Amino acid sequence: MLTIWEPLGFGTAARLRLVLFQHFESDEVTVQLNGTALKQDVVDPQ
Repeated sequence: MLTIWEPLGFGTAARLRLVLFQHFESDEVTVQLNGTALKQDVVDPQ
């Protein structure tokens, strides 16, 4: 688990970009915000 914390003002839009090196398609990766799973917008296999 990797916890990241950065204060944002109420109603502030934010985007998370996650870059994984030496990642295999069989690896399980999930991203949650306050326990709620976030949707995956784009996957770039490279």
